[in-house]
Amino acid sequence: MARLCTDLPELARVRLAPLARHGGRWVAAEAEVALDPEALAFG
Repeated sequence: MARLCTDLPELARVRLAPLARHGGRWVAAEAEVALDPEALAFG
C-alpha cells in the first residue's frame, strides 16, 4: 500500500474487502478506489 500511495499521489482512498490468504498471497475479493481530482498529476 505504501508504494501504491507513493506512485499515485492522486489516490485519495482504497478499500479492499475481504482480504484472505490464498496460495501464499493476500487477495481481495472486492476493491474500491477514489481519486482526488485536484491532485491529478496528468490532468
